[in-house]
Amino acid sequence: MKIKNLLVLITLLALSACTYIPEPPYTFPGDGGFNSGDSGSNLPEEGAVYSVAQALQAYASGVKGTITVNGYIVGAMNSNNNYTPDFGTTTVASNILVADSPDEKIVDNCLIVQLVSGTDIRKALNLKDNPGNCGKEVELTGSLETYFNAAGLKSPTSYKLDGVTPEAPEAPEAPDGSYIFETFAKELGEFKSVQTVGNYPWVIDYSTAKATSYDAKSDTVNNEATSWLVSSSVNFTSETEAYVAFEYIILYAEPGKVADNHQLLISSDYNGDVASATWINLPYNAVEGKDWNTFYKAEVNVPAEFMGKSNVTFALRYIGTTVKAGTWEVKNFTVAHGAVETETTPETPETPETPVVPETPELPVVPEGENIISNGGLESWSGGKPVDWAIYSGSNAEIEQSNDAEEGTSSVVVKGANSNVRLLSKSYVLEAGTYYLIVYVKANGNEAGHCRLGYVPVVENVVSATKYKYQESPATSVTDGWYPRIFEFELDEQKEIAFVIMNHSGGGGASFLVDDVRVIKK
Repeated sequence: MKIKNLLVLITLLALSACTYIPEPPYTFPGDGGFNSGDSGSNLPEEGAVYSVAQALQAYASGVKGTITVNGYIVGAMNSNNNYTPDFGTTTVASNILVADSPDEKIVDNCLIVQLVSGTDIRKALNLKDNPGNCGKEVELTGSLETYFNAAGLKSPTSYKLDGVTPEAPEAPEAPDGSYIFETFAKELGEFKSVQTVGNYPWVIDYSTAKATSYDAKSDTVNNEATSWLVSSSVNFTSETEAYVAFEYIILYAEPGKVADNHQLLISSDYNGDVASATWINLPYNAVEGKDWNTFYKAEVNVPAEFMGKSNVTFALRYIGTTVKAGTWEVKNFTVAHGAVETETTPETPETPETPVVPETPELPVVPEGENIISNGGLESWSGGKPVDWAIYSGSNAEIEQSNDAEEGTSSVVVKGANSNVRLLSKSYVLEAGTYYLIVYVKANGNEAGHCRLGYVPVVENVVSATKYKYQESPATSVTDGWYPRIFEFELDEQKEIAFVIMNHSGGGGASFLVDDVRVIKK
């Protein structure tokens, strides 16, 4: 989904003019509360161009509205909190920092700009794909709002880079002999949304027709739904051959149900009631995508039995469940004269139902020494939790006890979710120095979640939610067999910290086992 609940920290990434990394702690720009009800004279002047400093002052004064900001791209917002110029990660694609000077070194003086996934502005400006943008002058128009509790320019609608206005992308053209051609760029057009289960209609979002029953504001999040996107009727009375084509992205689908829950249907007796019509499924080898930018193409020939009929209707049927409510985006839906070769589409094979558990790699050398952490073997349990674990609110992973242990008789199952979830230890006061966090992990049967290790400062018994520190290597799938993961970190002063075992969302909700946790000073 495109709903992301991330705890983030702003950092300047080292590149070009962005070589300075300020020391934490950081504060957010602006010193006033944001009043969403402000209007009238408090709105920015229409058509005016503001500096970043003026935009921050407007935010601090409670201003809201469309605003154009002129400044320089000086870095990126990095949710991994690892302070590295890693432009190969997805986290630095989503947001950029803009300042009045190309060599700005104070995070507090930067404006956060949200680059909406899948848009031309995101593709042109993000530092993941365009690291050379750092230091360039940029002019952006968007809505001045609160973004991650700070001043932000959300969903910019236009931009100039080094004074150049980009050429508008060419709109797709309808193929010759088209009966239906709907881009879904601004409206459903010749289609209408019909809901037979739940109330989750097809809507226009990110210049696509989108269906999802994922609802972060509801109690269940994943909700049951059956939502139809039904076309106007097509007259094939004098037609001999025709095809259907569209581009799509499917993400967060229920495993093994990609094709069942995202269907292309056809009917010759639809009269306004989807329940009473006879529908035939037109398989198009539906696959789950890898990101929000890569569209797959579906091309299906209309069955010969529909040629010569005057009332042919097409529909896209989305099904969401309480197990997994995926998201389906569609654009450029076409029904046209002719035939297509379908044997080679789509290019990407269908995602297997059962994740493949990687082979256990060669074991690394595990540091030895006195273990600082208590109940590292996870043998002692009370109230359904291991003693000295899952105390703080940041420990949000669902866990349970397992008798599959690396040592002793007990381990813990860390279950996955749609977002990153964590198991936290109790806190420990450690002096300055270099330490190793060593955790043995193992696949839980056929499930192989993605594990990442870290720590978080604790101040007066409260977790510092914006200051999680993780190992620089990305979260990776656990293995079939107990394997040690090692996180080496350094404390420059005495700190009270809790240790973190994350089940990353990249694991698709799969779980893994944890045992024999150690913290050793180097």
